Amino acid sequence: MISVDDILQVTSGEVFGLRNTHYRILRNIAKHGSLSLTELGKMTSAPDYTYHPYKRWGVRSRLDGSNKYLGLIPNQYVYPIPINKKETRYALTLKGLCAILPKMKFEKIFIVKEYKKFLREFTKDENLIKWSMGFIKFEIALILFHNYIKGLNLTKFKQLKKYWEEFKKYDQRTIDVFFIYPDFLYPYDEFKKRGIGNYNEVVKEYLKLFFILDLTTTTIKWGKLRDSKLGFPDYKHDSLRKHVDMWYLFIDFILPQQKVAIELNDGIQSLAQSFNQDWWNTEQKALRKEAKNIVKNTLKK
Repeated sequence: MISVDDILQVTSGEVFGLRNTHYRILRNIAKHGSLSLTELGKMTSAPDYTYHPYKRWGVRSRLDGSNKYLGLIPNQYVYPIPINKKETRYALTLKGLCAILPKMKFEKIFIVKEYKKFLREFTKDENLIKWSMGFIKFEIALILFHNYIKGLNLTKFKQLKKYWEEFKKYDQRTIDVFFIYPDFLYPYDEFKKRGIGNYNEVVKEYLKLFFILDLTTTTIKWGKLRDSKLGFPDYKHDSLRKHVDMWYLFIDFILPQQKVAIELNDGIQSLAQSFNQDWWNTEQKALRKEAKNIVKNTLKK
């Protein structure tokens, strides 16, 4: 059985590698949602922290960055939300969410809980909510695990959303490389020596959740052929699936203080082989069959 929480904890810590004093700020924002400088100053000092306590100005130097400290704002872990001339609050970005996973479970993060509530605006089916949040969680695990295996460090990496889009640029519903190259798996088990799990099993679980969602939701509505070099048909994205498939664009903008309207074309790019089972390999067909059984057994309850 995959312990996805262990995988998230280890891979996130290796890929971002922040100091404990930075984690202190991120953990409080992750727990409570957006916070002011004053609120953060109270939460990062004694009596909560007796080791290297720091107050308002210590928070400021870690948010803005200095010769001594990496800046959480310029390196896109946190973003400021101006409330009025006197007050600014600080909230977690997509990168901040991914970076805090060594210190906090995915489900405990404030914006994750808020996003779960947000998805309920599109469906009352709690099974769909569970599968949707599981899909998001495994997508994070998969991308962090991929970077961990490659030995990549994202501590100062910017534009994580654009980076995420690169994994889904041909099929916005899933990390399409697993359909284009079905053998895109790691044949070696060096990472297992560290006891954090098997990358290939994470891929399988992710694809299984993708198939479950495909069986239980209307992914798209077929449209006309779009005028593009690649000749992708133009699809209209179902409301729920749009916010599951492209969750990484929305998740850090759903706070009460920061309802940002993201302008998106209703069209969605998708690869024919994602729908056409003739393109799938034996393992993918087996995963879809397993997904079908899960859905069938759930509906019986």
